[in-house]
Amino acid sequence: MKDSFKKIAKISTAVVCAAAFTISFAACGGGNDDDAPATTTYTVTFESNGGSDVAAQTVNSGETATRPEDPQREGYEFDDWHSDSSLSEAYNFSSAVTSDITLYAGWDAITYTVTFNYNYEGSTPATEEVAYGGVVERPEDPENGDAVFLGWYTDEDCTEVYDFSSVVTGDMTLYAGWETLGENDNVATFYLNDGTDAVWRRVVFEGDTFYTTIEEQVDDPVAEGRSFSDWYSDADCTKQYSPTDIISDDISVYAGWQSVYTLEAEWTDMTSKRASGYSQSGTGPSDLVKTDNTEHLTASNGYYVGWLYYYGANLVFEVESDMETTVTLEFRLSAAFNSVEATGDDIYVGINYDSSTGSFEQKYDFPMSIPSYAENSAYVMDFSNYTLEAEVTLHEGTNTIYLYINNNTKGVGGTMYAAAPIIDCIYVYTDGAVIEQTTYNPEYGG
Repeated sequence: MKDSFKKIAKISTAVVCAAAFTISFAACGGGNDDDAPATTTYTVTFESNGGSDVAAQTVNSGETATRPEDPQREGYEFDDWHSDSSLSEAYNFSSAVTSDITLYAGWDAITYTVTFNYNYEGSTPATEEVAYGGVVERPEDPENGDAVFLGWYTDEDCTEVYDFSSVVTGDMTLYAGWETLGENDNVATFYLNDGTDAVWRRVVFEGDTFYTTIEEQVDDPVAEGRSFSDWYSDADCTKQYSPTDIISDDISVYAGWQSVYTLEAEWTDMTSKRASGYSQSGTGPSDLVKTDNTEHLTASNGYYVGWLYYYGANLVFEVESDMETTVTLEFRLSAAFNSVEATGDDIYVGINYDSSTGSFEQKYDFPMSIPSYAENSAYVMDFSNYTLEAEVTLHEGTNTIYLYINNNTKGVGGTMYAAAPIIDCIYVYTDGAVIEQTTYNPEYGG
C-alpha cells in the first residue's frame, strides 16, 4: 500500500512539473510564432547614373543584396556598382547589409574611330579615337597637288559639310573635298571666327557669282549660346559682303556672331501678380508658374507663366548689362484655351519704367497672332518665337523689360477678360554685352 502511494505521488509530481514547464515555456514566447520579434529590413537603392532603371531591393538585416542585371546606357559600357557617389570603391555583394544604402553605377565611355579619307588615289587614311559624346579634333588641311582642299564632308560625294562641334556617337568616316580651279575661278575661305584660326570650309566661285554661290552652297553655321548674324570681310565684322560685290581674287570670309541670353518668365518677380483663368484665380508664382510636363510644349527651363487674362497684367524681366548696348528681343510664346489676336497696343513691350513720370523710356507695340488648338482645348500649342521688330537700347546697369497686357478682350469665360499669351522666355541678342537676369524665384531652377 505504501509503495502504491509513493508511485502515485511521483506521477503527480511529474505531471505538475511538466505543466509548470509548459506554462513557463509558453510565457517565454516559445511555440507561438505570432509573438516572435519582427525582422529588421533595409533598402538597397541603385543609382544608375544615366543608365536604365534598376529596382531597389529590400534585404533582411545581416543578409546580402543580390547583384542585379547590368543596366544599359547608350555609348557606355557598365563598369561596376560602387558604394560611393565618387565611384572610388567597388561594392562587395558578399557584404552583410546593416543599414539603408545606395549603390552607384560606374561607366566607361565607348571609344569610336573617326577615319579621315583623303579622297584621292594613293592616299592613306588617318584615324582619330574619340570617346562617346566627345568632338573630333580637326586635323591640318591636307594637300593634293594643285587641287584646292574645300573641307571635310560626311559623304564621299562631298555634299554635306561636317560640323566639328557635333558630338561623336559611333564610328564614322569623313571625306576630303577637292576642286581643281578653272581660269576664272576664285576661292573663298570661310572662318567660323570663334577665337581660333581654323578654316571651316572653302568655296570656289567666279567673280560675279560670289554672293549667289555662298547663298546656294553655304549654310549658316550654328554655335551654342550664339546666333549667326552674317558673313564679313574682316575678323572684327565691320564690313558685310553685299549681293552687288564683284570679286576677282581669292578672299577670306568671317562669320559674325551675336551672343544670346535667355530670360526666364518664371524668374520674374510675381509677389503681387494676380492669376486669372478660365474657372479659377490666384496670386503669385504658385498660381502663375506652370510645369511643362506635356508632350506639346518644350519650355526652355521646364516652366512657363500663364493666366495673365486681365487688363493691366504684366511680367517684368529685370536684367543687368555690363555696358550700354542695342539688343533684339525675341519672345517665346504660345496660347491656351483660345487664339491670341493682338493689334496696336493690345500687347506692348515697355523698357525701363519711370515711376516719377509714369511712363516708359521706350515703348513698342507688339501685335501678334498666336494660334491655339481650339477653343477650350485641353492641349496647348508648342511655343513659337515672336521677334520685336524694333531694336531696344539697354543701359549699363539695371534695366527692366515689361511685357504688358493692354486689352479688355473677353476670353472664353470665367475670369478671363484679356487676350494674353503664355510666356516661356525672352531671347536677348547682343553684340558683345554681358546680360544677367535677376532671379526672384530660385525654386524654379534659378
